[in-house]
Amino acid sequence: MDQQVKHQNNQLNPKEIPVEWLQPLEQKELNQEEVVRPSLSYWQDAWQRLKKNKMAMGGLFFLVLLGIMQSLVHI
Repeated sequence: MDQQVKHQNNQLNPKEIPVEWLQPLEQKELNQEEVVRPSLSYWQDAWQRLKKNKMAMGGLFFLVLLGIMQSLVHI
């Protein structure tokens, strides 16, 4: 019954806390969550996402083609 109450309240008795939890982390453990990939600017990220989306690239190609055709017609 005592175990069920402890899990329901989500609380630990201070005497039950392991000593390892209270020790400072070593340097290698602190660096485990470092970001490995390089950071990208907003436009670099947007361009990469656009290149992955084939429908969006097709639409962009179509718009560029329309713009070129429109500029040639008005010459």
